[in-house]
Amino acid sequence: MLRNVIISINGNNNINEDGEQEDITFVTQGVYDDSDGVQTLRYHESDEESGERYGTNIVVEGERVSVMDEYNLTHLMFQKGLRFSSVFADEENGTYELGVFPTKVDIQMGEESGLIDLSYQMDIDGDVIGDNSINISYRSVN
Repeated sequence: MLRNVIISINGNNNINEDGEQEDITFVTQGVYDDSDGVQTLRYHESDEESGERYGTNIVVEGERVSVMDEYNLTHLMFQKGLRFSSVFADEENGTYELGVFPTKVDIQMGEESGLIDLSYQMDIDGDVIGDNSINISYRSVN
């Protein structure tokens, strides 16, 4: 069932250039879908550097949360106690492995409203670069 929703994303990370905590707040319109036990939030945002708009999907299957862009270039997975890694390549940094190790995955989702609360460590090539958290909430606007 598709529902129009307002999505609020609040997060912090410790990986800015000065090693300081950086807070992120983002509110947008999106869509909630529940099909065959798989719950999905979809929304669009703009790239800070290019201004290009792209879609993001947050998919919840049981106790696992996946966050991916519409082109599936960025894909992060969160399941408590399991490390997830992806290999990235760019001109500035070359090829590197980005790892995510969730320490908290709290999911409370329903048709009218919901919350995804994540805490995790990130690493690059096995070296921990910071503790992060993200809180995603939504509410129906229908």
